Amino acid sequence: MKTIRIKKSIITKVGTGLAKEYDTAATYKELLFELWCDDAPHDAVEEYLINEGQINSDYGLKDYVSASDYIDMMKVAQANRKENFVAIDFEANFKDWFCDELEERLQYYGFDLDAPVDVEAMVRMADDEKKKGR
Repeated sequence: MKTIRIKKSIITKVGTGLAKEYDTAATYKELLFELWCDDAPHDAVEEYLINEGQINSDYGLKDYVSASDYIDMMKVAQANRKENFVAIDFEANFKDWFCDELEERLQYYGFDLDAPVDVEAMVRMADDEKKKGR
């Protein structure tokens, strides 16, 4: 089975889709917190990759992530959850990593995390990431 890389364009695309669903989040910080408290990032990325034909629905997302990429995800998860960190909890580690990466992308594009969520601006960010092939 081949491994895949979760590109920044996938994170921004899926993050934008989730922002549309989490309309209760007033700011980007609140959005990131709500995503961090839920399993939605893992499920949404898995669904996106299945729909794009990049992974087979008979397997889970964890079956396609390389060991080195998972180690990177665990480093982020361990930093976020220190005493509650569980190395074998792929979904929780993925969620922490996803939220960290999405926050990094938002900051890279100059979003004020205390500002109200602007889904249209997030769409432009996702389109730009895709155009750049990241």
